[in-house]
Amino acid sequence: MIKKASTKTQQIVIYLMDLIRSKKIPTNKIMPSEHALMLRFDCSRSAVVSAYHRLEALGAVYSISKRGHFVAENFHNLIKPISYILGSDEHKSTLNKNLDREWLQRMNIIFEDDSSYEKVYIKDGKVICYADCFVLKKYFDNDFNINDSLINQLVSRNGITNIVYHLKYEDVNKFGYEKLVVLYVFGYDFDSISFAAKYVIHPDNFDIKHQEFSLV
Repeated sequence: MIKKASTKTQQIVIYLMDLIRSKKIPTNKIMPSEHALMLRFDCSRSAVVSAYHRLEALGAVYSISKRGHFVAENFHNLIKPISYILGSDEHKSTLNKNLDREWLQRMNIIFEDDSSYEKVYIKDGKVICYADCFVLKKYFDNDFNINDSLINQLVSRNGITNIVYHLKYEDVNKFGYEKLVVLYVFGYDFDSISFAAKYVIHPDNFDIKHQEFSLV
């Protein structure tokens, strides 16, 4: 069972994120007022302000002085499944408890308890990416499907608040190349790291875009 939000601020963040992801509040439309949230969650103004600060840090909302908080225009495009980024039309996954964990240790990624599987991405009948995926055990329940999008499933479980993309040129011996740029992706929930994945992508399909937001 997934642990429920343990603070008022986390409860408010989850509630507001649901409003944004479900598009119940459209882009550039005003979010619930601080006063309304104080009444709904029976909490202090500081808890509400802290929740909105978290959402601003994620790029989910922006604020206008004396007017309120609004849904950010580009938020729905911030976190995409890797299959979408790669343009793959098929993928196959296999549970594997013996995946190489050396890179996790090298990057100081420590799971309390995890499940692991390997995934192959296919486009036009050809393999374009090999992936090793590690997921925090509490999210790997009976409804978790290793053949579905890892990102989408964690988002639906409130298992991702932010994601880190790390690219490194390494020895891989894949696709006929000794060295390739490897994509490492790891994400966090409210408490700790929730998943980590390593992607070795065919160079013809390596097209990663990056976007950042100013909080000013």
